[in-house]
Amino acid sequence: MIQELEEKYNVEKLVDLEGIEKFEVEKLRPIYKLAKKDAKKAKKMAHNLIFEEEGDKEQMCQAIINFLNKHDSPLPSHYNEDIFTKKYITPLISPFLGESKCLKLFGNDEESKGSKKRRGSHGRKSDGGLKVVYKEHEQIILHMEIKGPNIMPEDKAHHPDFTKLANLMKDEVDLMLKNSFPEDTPVFGPLIGGRRATVPAMDLVYTRVYRLFEVGSFYIPHSAQDLARLDELIDSMIKLKALTKCSMEKCLKALKMKDSPGSPPRRRHLYVQSFMSPKINK
Repeated sequence: MIQELEEKYNVEKLVDLEGIEKFEVEKLRPIYKLAKKDAKKAKKMAHNLIFEEEGDKEQMCQAIINFLNKHDSPLPSHYNEDIFTKKYITPLISPFLGESKCLKLFGNDEESKGSKKRRGSHGRKSDGGLKVVYKEHEQIILHMEIKGPNIMPEDKAHHPDFTKLANLMKDEVDLMLKNSFPEDTPVFGPLIGGRRATVPAMDLVYTRVYRLFEVGSFYIPHSAQDLARLDELIDSMIKLKALTKCSMEKCLKALKMKDSPGSPPRRRHLYVQSFMSPKINK
């Protein structure tokens, strides 16, 4: 099964991985090196480079510029999760998770419809993500959970929101199958804990077997002094962008069929009902 998942999430046919690696070595690493001495000159170098590139490479440059823009002044010694997200997470990942007319970002105020379908009253909320939209129909394909370094230092292995995120991902997988989406459509869940991040994917191809598989991992830079950490972040985000595009296309096809007259194709009953959260007697 591991080999099957590795093949499923292999993006070699979707992304020029060799070209990306060559660009990192020849173009980006000189910027990382310069940033240690002069962040302003490094930002200018990235800014000039962005006009020579497009697609993935343009987004790579934009992530560097965004990060250096946010770190012209030092952060306070203690900062909350919102500041951490604004200063570190959003600048680095937003270039790779761009919106289109059918793909929209959402924030931490939006309920998961999959969660609401299971819980009945209201759905749980993640720290944001991506959803596919077609007319009045929509489907979430990416949930994100973020904890700042005050809660998640780099030497802490267990993320406190791992179970929550896995449940949210499962809820979306179940909702898609209940709505006759293709059975092999994965949901993604970047899990960021302080400076460490993993990117799991979940699907349900075999009856009652929810497969959670890591498609990327990376560390987040502290400052302009360790931009070399961006190589793994960029690789993971480019891979995630390619995979979410595949999920979007499958979801979009299903949403268009849902919007058109006629009965959708019948799907096998693969999912298993989640347990409700236990109630605490006061």
